Amino acid sequence: GAFYFGIPVTKYHFPIASIITVFFLFYCSRRYFGTMWKKIFAAQLVILTILFLISVSLASFFYDTAFDSQAYHQDSIIYLYNGWNPYNSLPEGVSRDFIKSHSYTAAKASEICASSFYKIFGRIQQGKLFNFLLIFSSFFIALAVFLSFRKIPVKWAFLLSLLLALNPVSVYQSASYYVDGMLSS
Repeated sequence: GAFYFGIPVTKYHFPIASIITVFFLFYCSRRYFGTMWKKIFAAQLVILTILFLISVSLASFFYDTAFDSQAYHQDSIIYLYNGWNPYNSLPEGVSRDFIKSHSYTAAKASEICASSFYKIFGRIQQGKLFNFLLIFSSFFIALAVFLSFRKIPVKWAFLLSLLLALNPVSVYQSASYYVDGMLSS
């Protein structure tokens, strides 16, 4: 949306998205959890903060040497970091051959998220945190679904959710900028 109006990725995108998330949690907690909403909201914030810090730590721990990451995903992140608007411009200093490259034609969601985080902290490797966050998210979504079936014991719901979240593609590609892992989460 912002690219359409000529707004590049800025250091404000990630904090604004985080604030919107907190307001959404606040709204949903008040709406769905009655008198317990304050405790549940606080618990959600603590859990999210812990998962976020774990994800940043894991992303920082691994240096990404994957081919696609080095060939074009990190290029796209750097171009976005430097103000490229993929909606209506070419990055500065690239030829028209760039249009035929993966950097130009590939989906940009993961790169946009990573570049907004990169804008704040200046470390491109930390942008992989979203891979880990998606693994955690898929675990909790699967757990909620399995727990909604009364005939599935909690232990089995937990194990099945863990199995789905830690699928081989997500785990193998979590420490890289490959997008297949994100898709499988």
